[in-house]
Amino acid sequence: MPKYGVAPPPAYADPTLVVFSNSVSTGGCGSATSDVGPFYCPGDRKLYIDPTFYDVMEQRLKAPGDFAQAYVIAHEVGHHVQNLIGATSVRPAGETKNQVSVRVELQADCLAGVWGHTARSSLKIDDADLKEAVTAAHAIGDDALGHSDSSDYTHGTSAQRIRWFRRGFEGGDARECDTFATTKYAEL
Repeated sequence: MPKYGVAPPPAYADPTLVVFSNSVSTGGCGSATSDVGPFYCPGDRKLYIDPTFYDVMEQRLKAPGDFAQAYVIAHEVGHHVQNLIGATSVRPAGETKNQVSVRVELQADCLAGVWGHTARSSLKIDDADLKEAVTAAHAIGDDALGHSDSSDYTHGTSAQRIRWFRRGFEGGDARECDTFATTKYAEL
């Protein structure tokens, strides 16, 4: 049986990027404001971003840079890939909704890393670029954002986000991004 219990789609179809300001109405996920940050809507297979999020990254989160911005988009494309392969419908027995969410987010980080690996030579990604992405991954960890109760985490710790991004970036193999294969949640 294929991973995640579903067969992969016959062909990959790029998601659409929607750039908006202040608020947006999606074709499958309702309305959202800029406050939610960048997101992927599986209902219409579109990525949504208000570019002012990059100002927040630079000023409040101290995560500036063009490769940090590219990491954000690549992470959302990672959610698109997850949607296509059915990974977002997996729910390991005994895990809370938040724990499953962390698995999904870390897998998207790893897939963003795989993209960075494959684009390394064509985009001339250097150590400074990698540092930008790692800084961004750190800045958006649940612990770095001030969430003190780990049972409330929905995106993973800074260390987890960095580790999974680096796993994809260094190895370049999407098969190594299967956060659902890690049977013990604490080992993510």
